[in-house]
Amino acid sequence: MTSTIKVDTISENTSANGVAIDGVTLKDGGIAATLASTITVADNSDTLSLISTDADALVGPVLRLFRNSASPADDDVAGSIVFSGEDDAGNETDYASIKVITEDVTNSTEDGRLSFNIIDGGNAREVMSIFDNFVGIGTIAPEQLLHVHANDSGSSYSADGADRFILENNDSLRIDIRTPANATAGIMFSDTTRNAGSINFGHSTDNMTFNTGGGTSFTLIGAGQLSTKGEAAPDVSAGGLCLQQGANDTPILTFKSSDVAHGMTGILETDTYATFQKQSATLGGLQIRAFAEGNASERLVINCQGDGNITTTKSASGKGAMVLGVNNKNGTSNGAVNSDANLLTIANYTNTRFIFDAEGTFHSDVGTATYDEYDDAQLVRAMDLSTSTKGLIASKFDDFVKYNHEDLANAKIVGREEDGTPNSMVNWTAMSQLHNGAIWQQYEKTQRLTNAMYELAKAAVGEDKANEILEQNEIKLLN
Repeated sequence: MTSTIKVDTISENTSANGVAIDGVTLKDGGIAATLASTITVADNSDTLSLISTDADALVGPVLRLFRNSASPADDDVAGSIVFSGEDDAGNETDYASIKVITEDVTNSTEDGRLSFNIIDGGNAREVMSIFDNFVGIGTIAPEQLLHVHANDSGSSYSADGADRFILENNDSLRIDIRTPANATAGIMFSDTTRNAGSINFGHSTDNMTFNTGGGTSFTLIGAGQLSTKGEAAPDVSAGGLCLQQGANDTPILTFKSSDVAHGMTGILETDTYATFQKQSATLGGLQIRAFAEGNASERLVINCQGDGNITTTKSASGKGAMVLGVNNKNGTSNGAVNSDANLLTIANYTNTRFIFDAEGTFHSDVGTATYDEYDDAQLVRAMDLSTSTKGLIASKFDDFVKYNHEDLANAKIVGREEDGTPNSMVNWTAMSQLHNGAIWQQYEKTQRLTNAMYELAKAAVGEDKANEILEQNEIKLLN
């Protein structure tokens, strides 16, 4: 039995099941409405509060949006929360919404998607979707745990025309990527068809690899080394660098400067001023090259500094502050080179000019210089007199030496300063040639003196006796 109670224009239908007030049923303290309802307040107080006073650890309060459809279908919207407001023309506008889509309504294999939407430039767009274990930002089909997609460059999401992903904090910020102890964690950079690059960390090795073009570019080894091109066993200590270039033959290391423009582009780029490279494409060795622009001197400088006095030992085991050494392979180690081997050569372009060999001898490829216009012995003595600083024993014949330091410089036996003043920089090749000339001049004088003495002997004791004297003294006349 139902009774109706009218209060002004509001009718109340009462029954044993509850009280109905114009479509609103009050039952056991609850409300069930069969029509759309609006709650309006004139201030900023809470328009609707859902309160649970239950003291247990279960969920409460609960707001349930139930799409009670008699014919549910895939991609139905199960419910939506809409945030709207007026625009400056007084139009009610939906600025954002949160809704749930029934991706798959098949019994026991149901899939759902939580969609976040905003209005941008007057158009509604989905900015983030959450699937089972997948989150998509800017895409409704995330392919990984987190899939961020900017629909078009130059949108309000990337004002400078570049898609970007920003993490910002006023204090410390950390991204923590966690995987099992025997797995690999990584960041991948790809297009729609390929893996263009990635950064990977292997927990089992503690190695971090940087990969581009489908291959490893360089690796940070867990022990502290850095290697390139996938070298997993760099033969350097912690903090060391191992450069691996595979079978490539171009420079493995180059040095550049925007201030340099040497112009030798047929060899290397014009701003490259130094390179390290294999000497032989298949046999190894090292080639160091320096490139300079308009530099008359000091194109390659090797210098070393140290504290304390340098050793003065002069022996086969003596060492200098700078050492150039050459070894030959000896089993798995090394040893001395073969006899008469060329240890060091100095060349003018492709023409070798100086050779130092394994026996300690020195060879030079120079034209023969002659000093026929000089008295070579006097020129040699002039060298001693003008450059000696101590230990020179004077001779009574020194007064007859007709040459001086200027003559030595004119003969290019000593050098000159930039202002033309002769110095004590000795041309030892010229000195060697001068000594040869002096020896020959003295030989000629000795022969002339011998002939003169022979003629005197013939005149004094006769030719037979003179020949006997030559034979006794083992002297042979050239004529």
